[in-house]
Amino acid sequence: MKVRTRLRRAAAFAAVLLSGAACAVPPAPPPPRPPQAAQPEPAPFDPEPVAWGPCGEGVAQPGERFVLDCASVAVPLDYGRPDGRRIAVAISRTRAKAAHDPLGPLFVNPGGPGSPGLSTGPHLAAEMPPEVADRFDVIGFDPRGTGRSGQALCVDAAAIDRLAALPDLRQPGAAERAEAAQRAVNQGCVAALGPAAAHDGTEEAARDMESVRRALGAPQISYLGFSYGTFLGAVYAHLYPGAVRAMALDSPVDFTRPRAEFFDGVVASSDEVFDQFATWAARSPQAARLADLRPRLAALVARNPRAVDVRDIFGKLRRYEQWPQLADVLVRALDGLPPAPPKPPSLPGASALRAVWCDDQPAALRVDAATAARLAGEWSERSPIFGASFANQSFPGLLDCAGWPEPARPAASIDATGSAPLLVVSGLHDPNTPHSWAEAFVAATKTGVLLSTARPGHAQYLGQDVAEGCLNRGVEEYLTALRLPAPGTVCPIDG
Repeated sequence: MKVRTRLRRAAAFAAVLLSGAACAVPPAPPPPRPPQAAQPEPAPFDPEPVAWGPCGEGVAQPGERFVLDCASVAVPLDYGRPDGRRIAVAISRTRAKAAHDPLGPLFVNPGGPGSPGLSTGPHLAAEMPPEVADRFDVIGFDPRGTGRSGQALCVDAAAIDRLAALPDLRQPGAAERAEAAQRAVNQGCVAALGPAAAHDGTEEAARDMESVRRALGAPQISYLGFSYGTFLGAVYAHLYPGAVRAMALDSPVDFTRPRAEFFDGVVASSDEVFDQFATWAARSPQAARLADLRPRLAALVARNPRAVDVRDIFGKLRRYEQWPQLADVLVRALDGLPPAPPKPPSLPGASALRAVWCDDQPAALRVDAATAARLAGEWSERSPIFGASFANQSFPGLLDCAGWPEPARPAASIDATGSAPLLVVSGLHDPNTPHSWAEAFVAATKTGVLLSTARPGHAQYLGQDVAEGCLNRGVEEYLTALRLPAPGTVCPIDG
């Protein structure tokens, strides 16, 4: 498996939630966030210096060109109580044996939320051109609540089965049943996680990054984040603008928006990109068997929602190079062949995703049962293929923060005023994080610069077939030489 494939899978972990408005709709400013109780700004925390050692089993190896080391940094569970309980943040360092002209640490995050990133450092270092990788210490890390950084584990297989068996939210009383079921799962999570249940959000993960920077003794960091990792990076730039040397954010998402916007957006953006696929399919070797694709598939879903795995369609829409496989999947479905059984979410992944997202979303941004029922009806009317599927999923879902306690420090802003420029990368046709969201993200950060690509899909850097194409080159020139692409640059579909 190529490294780029592993990276894309990590960035896609919570694919459905990382979405915004449809690409054809101009970006709208986010609504004002409901006022939160003022939180005193925590004093900077000074951890012990990093002591590097072997990584042990379970961490990807970058190859013979590199030296790989691992460590952990002790940080406060609650930065408002720096003398209280400590947790460990696991980090990796991938350094080229032929390192030269050092530019300091390059922190990397694969996305999520809820995805560990310890192996992302060696994965990326091995995939980057030597002229990039050889100039950085590439720092992977497991954000708090994931992997070796206190993996959240509170959702079991029985809970996944119970939630999967819930009725369609469009049925009378179904939304109330779903809300109660989600609340029961969350009560178990809060009991299992204890105080950490209120401290797994993005702001505190960004403060962990700052603690790691201090432990490394680095005056500044560079950063490369994919999908959810763009939000983590932007929150860091908001909190610590002077600590940013360079930051590249690929396929951006803003978790300060209300929850329903994510799911409303993914329905609209999936429809838009499906139309792109249908146009492509009409010129493919399967053209005759995929004629009139949208009405035929919509009719099939209406007759039997289980006749096709809509999540599999969505997953392959996100990968332009997987469109031939998607054509095969749809031909089988239209021929009446059943889909492969869907793969259930991993227990650690489902647990960590829930903890992070719910700690980023105060109750005022969540969805209640009545709203969920209304949206399920509206979306299924608007999008016969995708609407009901996205309304009814549970990991993540509209109602999966029901009863979760108020987060201690929800991230409230991605305004990076005072930071170095943030290079924001976006595809014009991305069902996860549509281009209009990237435009809004750039405006919200105040320092963002947009680099676009005509290539459909999500998580674009190192995903191109052309290794030295326009988009890869734009990211790499900024990370190494701090040269930004010209305003309005749109890279072609093949590079």
